[in-house]
This record gives sequence, C-alpha cells and structure tokens, in this order.
Amino acid sequence: MSRHKPRGQSPRLSSLTAQLGPDDGTDPRKLHRSSRHPNSGRSRARTMALCRQVEIAVSLALQAEVQDPQVQELEIIEVSPAPDSRRLRILAFARQAGDECQEVERKLALLVPFLRQRVAEAICRKRTPELLVQVLTKSEGEG
Repeated sequence: MSRHKPRGQSPRLSSLTAQLGPDDGTDPRKLHRSSRHPNSGRSRARTMALCRQVEIAVSLALQAEVQDPQVQELEIIEVSPAPDSRRLRILAFARQAGDECQEVERKLALLVPFLRQRVAEAICRKRTPELLVQVLTKSEGEG
C-alpha cells in the first residue's frame, strides 16, 4: 500500500495543458538542435576551409597547367558557397576589357570540368562541389 496520498492536477497546471503553445506538436528532440544548423560555427568554418582549398587548387591549375596566357592572367578574387558547399562560386578578375574579357570568360567556362577535376584531387570530400565561374572586368572591379 502506498504511503503517498494521490494528487490531482493543480488548477494552474490544468490551465496550462489546456492551451496550445507554439511548440505543441513538435518533436522535443528537435527543439535544441540549432547547433547542427548548416550555418552554425563549425559547419561555417568547414565550408570556408573548403573555399580556401578550392581557391588554391584553381589558382595553381590556372597558373601551372593552362597554356593560354589570357587565362593565366586571371586573378582569383574569392571562392564562396552558392548557396552551400555543394556549389561554389569562383570570382575571378580579368585585366582585359570588352571582347577580350568575353573571350576569356568563354575559355574559362570550357575549363570548368578540368578545374573541377583538379579540385577533386586537392580536397578530401565524398562529392566534389559544382563550380560556378564569374569573371569581373576592370570597370566591374572598380565599382
């Protein structure tokens, strides 16, 4: 036989359980998972480290392995996630202007599979990110 007297619900607790709250119907295990968000500190640091590795690999490939002097003159300004680490945007600066810049951009677009192969060799990831290349000219870079 139990020594404790059976308790009923307090009136305050009853009123709280009768009202619906913003987290009702939510799995309680998912309430505190904000640290696993894609933009959390650790994930963001890993993505930025990947961007630095890709920047180095692409710069080396353009300088050492591409025979076209116009493409060799490109300067990689930054590599950033677009929108995440599965796709990276490479921002390059071309010293040429006008039609020459369009020609360099066309040549660079043809080199993307080659650059992606060099990136795959340089990084340790299960999947190599897609590369999006954008070329800025003198007038765009100054503005």
